[in-house]
Amino acid sequence: MIKIRGWRPVTAAAVLAALLPALGGTAHAAKRADQRVIVELTAAPGARADGSDVRARAAEAGVTLRTSRRFSRLVDAVAASVPADQVGRLRTLPGVRAVYPDLPVKAATDENVALIGAPDVWRRKDRQGRKVTGTGVTVAVVDTGVDAGHPDLAGRVVGGHDFVNGDDDPADDNAHGTHVAGIIARTAPGASITAYKVLNADGGGYESDVLAGLEAAVDPANPHRADVVNLSLGAPGDGTDPLGQAATRAARSGVVVVAAAGNAGPGAMTIGTPAAADGVIAVGASFSGVRTPAARLTRTGEELQTTRAVYSANPPAKPITGTLVDVGEGQPADFDKAGDVRGKVVAYDGSAATPTWTDVQRAREAERRGAIGALLYATGSGGVSFTGGAGVQPAVPSTLASGDDFRMDRIVVLGVDQTQWAALGREAAHGKVRITVTGKDVTDQIAGFSSRGPTDRYTLKPDIVAPGVEIRSSVPKSLWEPGEYRMSGTSMASPHVAGAAALLRQLGTPDVSGALVGSARGLAGTGPLTQGAGRLDVSAAAGATLTAQPATVSFGLADLRGRTTTATAAVRLTNHGRTAFSSRLGVTAAAGSPGRVRISPSRVTVPAGRTATVTLTATAGRPRADADVSGWLTVGGRLRVPYLLALRPLLVHTTPDPGDGQAQVFVYAPAATSGPPVVTVTAPGGRRTDVTTTLDHDRWYRASVTGSAAGIYQVEARAVMSGGRALWGAGTFEVVPPAAPGGAWQAAGPNTTAGPLATSPAAPDQMVMTQDGKAGIWLTTDRGRRWRQLGRLPVAGGTGTVIVDSRDARRMWYGLNGRPYASSPAAFDPTYEGKVLASDDAGLTWRTLPFPDVHLNAFVGNGDALVAVTDGGIVTSDDGGRHWTAHPATVPAGVNGAALAGGDLYLSAYDGVWVVRDVTGDDLAPATRVLQPGGGDAPIGVAADAKLLVTVTTRGVVHGSGDGGRTWRELYRMPDGEYGVSARIAGGTVYVGGSKRDFAGRDHGAAWTVLPKPARGPVDVDFGRLGDATTVSAPGGGLYSTRDGGAHYDRIGVQGTSVYALGVSRRVDGTTALVAGTDTETRLTALPTGNDPAPEWGANGSEGAVGAVVGGLAVSPADPRVVWKTRADAFGGLHLSRSADGGVTWSEIAHETETPTALLAHPADRRTVVLGFTSLDGSGLYVTRDEGRTWRRYPVNGRVEALAGDPRDPDRVWIGTPDALYRSDDAGAHLTKVADGAVSAITIDPRRPRRIVVGGATLRVSTDGGRTFRTSAAGPLTMRISALVTSPRDPDVLYAGTSAHWADGLRLGGRGVLRSADGGRTWTNISAGLQNTSVLGLAVSPDGTWLYAGTEQGGVHRLRL
Repeated sequence: MIKIRGWRPVTAAAVLAALLPALGGTAHAAKRADQRVIVELTAAPGARADGSDVRARAAEAGVTLRTSRRFSRLVDAVAASVPADQVGRLRTLPGVRAVYPDLPVKAATDENVALIGAPDVWRRKDRQGRKVTGTGVTVAVVDTGVDAGHPDLAGRVVGGHDFVNGDDDPADDNAHGTHVAGIIARTAPGASITAYKVLNADGGGYESDVLAGLEAAVDPANPHRADVVNLSLGAPGDGTDPLGQAATRAARSGVVVVAAAGNAGPGAMTIGTPAAADGVIAVGASFSGVRTPAARLTRTGEELQTTRAVYSANPPAKPITGTLVDVGEGQPADFDKAGDVRGKVVAYDGSAATPTWTDVQRAREAERRGAIGALLYATGSGGVSFTGGAGVQPAVPSTLASGDDFRMDRIVVLGVDQTQWAALGREAAHGKVRITVTGKDVTDQIAGFSSRGPTDRYTLKPDIVAPGVEIRSSVPKSLWEPGEYRMSGTSMASPHVAGAAALLRQLGTPDVSGALVGSARGLAGTGPLTQGAGRLDVSAAAGATLTAQPATVSFGLADLRGRTTTATAAVRLTNHGRTAFSSRLGVTAAAGSPGRVRISPSRVTVPAGRTATVTLTATAGRPRADADVSGWLTVGGRLRVPYLLALRPLLVHTTPDPGDGQAQVFVYAPAATSGPPVVTVTAPGGRRTDVTTTLDHDRWYRASVTGSAAGIYQVEARAVMSGGRALWGAGTFEVVPPAAPGGAWQAAGPNTTAGPLATSPAAPDQMVMTQDGKAGIWLTTDRGRRWRQLGRLPVAGGTGTVIVDSRDARRMWYGLNGRPYASSPAAFDPTYEGKVLASDDAGLTWRTLPFPDVHLNAFVGNGDALVAVTDGGIVTSDDGGRHWTAHPATVPAGVNGAALAGGDLYLSAYDGVWVVRDVTGDDLAPATRVLQPGGGDAPIGVAADAKLLVTVTTRGVVHGSGDGGRTWRELYRMPDGEYGVSARIAGGTVYVGGSKRDFAGRDHGAAWTVLPKPARGPVDVDFGRLGDATTVSAPGGGLYSTRDGGAHYDRIGVQGTSVYALGVSRRVDGTTALVAGTDTETRLTALPTGNDPAPEWGANGSEGAVGAVVGGLAVSPADPRVVWKTRADAFGGLHLSRSADGGVTWSEIAHETETPTALLAHPADRRTVVLGFTSLDGSGLYVTRDEGRTWRRYPVNGRVEALAGDPRDPDRVWIGTPDALYRSDDAGAHLTKVADGAVSAITIDPRRPRRIVVGGATLRVSTDGGRTFRTSAAGPLTMRISALVTSPRDPDVLYAGTSAHWADGLRLGGRGVLRSADGGRTWTNISAGLQNTSVLGLAVSPDGTWLYAGTEQGGVHRLRL
């Protein structure tokens, strides 16, 4: 969709839209029965102007093409609609070059004019002696229309057309276009304006409408043909789409085309079309005339954590101070009650983040009464009362009433959260609270929303930036009576450049675009992909005599065929002056730019009216990650030419990794290639194998690879782009050996998890359990005394059903799904939909069977007969999975259970029980319904053995059939108020899970007894026999066993919970305990130090609970009896609790709406606790300095994933985010970036306080207190560090946990645990025998003898050190 490049959230424009529904208009619902397209045509002699020849060819091919508009001036195309299933056929028609979606398009939204130097240009005169104001120049505004009657634009709008409503009155019913035109009029007050309405009242439209407006604007037959076109709008695209092509051709025809870069920043590659098009000046947004306010306590100098209200006045240049006065709701009566507030800072209930017009009115009232500032506090912050004082009130005149343009004239308006307001209340104990307000000028900083380059073609954009934040301009008085308003967006930046272009046009500047870009003023702190050449300086452009072509240098994608890449580009310098120009040439590299750029010659002389060509040569080493060689060519302080060479290796990922050697390599190409990439796999022994990939989707390619030997495999990928440049990328993957019994690592509990069960009469002591969302299976061969997690699979994730052969228990089949359900957007492993695996060694190794890649709704089997139910029908095998037959059989919708007996397949669905007879036969008959309970009752599962077919319903009725479903009888009816959940037949007993109790029907349902639930809370989903005991599976509670009909239960498994954090605490009796944060609250056990750790830690009362995930634990280093924990509830809310007895009992300290992300008990101060959080509003820290009695809230730029405290300094905190490492020297109030790169774990040992070890995608160590970091040697494998701990026995011995993670949409596995014996400089893997290598948390016993690892869906494991 074409989008307005404006209307930023929490900006004046966004608030205006909220305050004035008329401004947004009524939503226009597009009819989408057909797909809107733009059909680009090849040059065809005799083509009809109305496009009827295209329609005729389409009709002959059976394509229903309805053309709506023909284009021929800038692009040879037609706008049309066509049935979606005919688009492919349309592309093949003669005369059709390409078919593009007609994308929806949306508009993109005093000091600024002076800042860019326009008044200096107005004082100049053109060749006719007229002042340079744009006289004689026409600027086209292709937008939402223009209010031609607005006083600011009276007599300026000379023509136009409405392409939305099909008339010649391009009136503005949105305000965006008028605002844009007003900026042009302020910049070039003498220019004429034409208005082409291509966007509707909502600011939306289609590319075809924009194309029509652009063609009309530059039509040579137009009596008001545009000299300059402004496009403050955009849509996804790389600039080679029809809109981009049209914009480029318009520019090449001599029109200056200016476009908003977009408001999708600050991420890279967020610039769309038409800004991305060649020849178009793409404009980013910078600040102008904005001073960001701050406030501090006058008494202590402590800075307050505040949020600027968008309508706040700029603070004065010098600090001002006033006494804080609470005026309640801020109504006139409240002010009357408070008394004289002149020179004071008033406080009232409200929010600076979500302002309303009522807030503006309250600020206006405060300003009218002489207040210098307003502090808005959150509802529920408390009724603290502040009074007293007097101060000085500055005065600034305004032509509008204060706040009419959504900026107050004088009063500074700030917001505080509850923690800050409470802190001000505590300050009142020292007397009257005085606040000092200061300000910082942020002029020429880049707006965060401004889109960044490069384009999708890896060309350099934006070209330039201009003021685009809180710009005051015209809006229709019919929509906003004052007629002026402030808006933010690159939409507001673009017309500054368009107006500047009009001034240069009147001056007769030969190369307007080159002069505007080349003369831009460079800004500090950002590179060319953010600011282009710099900020618009029209005064410098008007005096420029030297220009460059191209004005920006795009080397494109680097050729990576060798270890070093080199690219060259020629730049032609033109001297438009009357005297020769001579200067040295220089190159200024952007911060972080790799490689080297040289200019030749290093000095140039350009005679008057002549040109000279210089050559830029960029050289860089071949990278393993994306990088940009960027900077500026500078010519004697007169000219800046930004350049870019994009280093983009192929992305190479292998999954599963680690795995069993059956893997898929995925390769992503950053640009179109002339053929599929070729992958070279080098085995540990050096053997090389080449494999050609095939296209998977988009620009992702895949290939199957194998590795028979355990070890690390190197992967290289190569491809060639259509232009001949080579692409290269590299990766690794690991093949792990089959798990052997025993080993140094031991499973240590806790039993918490259960799932579907599979047994075989051939092995009564064996049971297999699968776990929802986890591909690895659990296996016991000793009646549940010990369980092993077997995760060596040819998939990275999945969930499914295991079948165990009734004759050979080592023989298994596993039906796996890559998604929770067929249409789920989420995936456990997105590389497949469904698979069937087979094992002949009880799950140690698996092979992939030739099963179609479809989702399995049910999977059952008996011997060699295997049956899968899919959305498309039934897939069967009668030879153990070696061969499969797909039957498009009719099956019921909503299958919730399946059973196979006597060769027949039984399915339970919500409309009954169905049967497919002789399911492994050649010709399957459609499924027939054999039971329909009726009365709103529905089957909820089906089970069968050789004697009985049984189902239970949602109303608790158990139905049975002894003749294959031909006749049925009621076997049992649950008591009123109970409903059925599951059914199973095991050892001749029918087991039925109920909502409150379970039931057992012995002798195939002849005699029924109540089977009490083993745990309160969980629902029992399956039953089985293990030896002479009945097993009950209760996910969220565990796997239970009973030998006396449920009178007594033993929990025998399974330790499948995720253990997110571990801590070693001390209980009040002096014993040491291990505390684990799990999916179901905390678990506690005596520190497992014996020879045979017990997996049963006991119940904690949260079995089966929802919203009980404890993701953070922190044991106080000063007192191990004190433990802190964070829990995320079912709604993402944050709960912080404290234990004073080592984790036995807990007291909730705080409850907030944010989601917790990290937790720190500061080692230098037991009273200081730091908590990381994230929310829809951003991320940050909660900090207490008094053990939770009071809190402060501080923002952080990025999700807080790791925290560490300086052992010697209670004010110093280290913060890790996905992008950087930060340090705070005031407990989180202010942050200093220390290093770039992801940081997900940090450790500082008090015995080595200047050594800081951080982990993320790599491990890094600092030995100078964090001033510098060095990357550690940890091997070539991809990893994510999840935890770091130091040995109590030796400060130079460290352990790092690694976890599974997602990279570029693929799930990569964990590497287990690494060990360093030299203070973190080098690391080795110590995970041999560890059943689960996705490690989330680590802990070490106080004597340094035992290492404990908490794993993802695998419980706790221990290793003797």
